[in-house]
Amino acid sequence: MKKGKSRNKRKKTRSRLLWIAIAVIGITAVISAVCVAGMLATKENAWRTPEELLVEYMDHIPKQEYEEMYAMLHIEASGNVSQE
Repeated sequence: MKKGKSRNKRKKTRSRLLWIAIAVIGITAVISAVCVAGMLATKENAWRTPEELLVEYMDHIPKQEYEEMYAMLHIEASGNVSQE
C-alpha cells in the first residue's frame, strides 16, 4: 500500500510542476510578445537619421504645427520642456 500512495504523491507533484512550468512559459511568451510589439512600434524613428528627423521637425515650423513638433521631442533629452 505504501508504494501506491507514494506513486500518487509523485504523480500529483509532477502534475503540479508541469502546470507551473506551463504557466512560467506562458508568462514568458506574453512578456516577450509585449516587448517585440513595443520594439516594432518604436521602429519607425529608430531607422531614421538625426538629419532626417531634424528636417521633419523643421518642416513643421512654416505650417505652425507646434503640437507635432512637441510630440517629436524626447522627454529626457528636452530637459522637461512644457508644451506652452
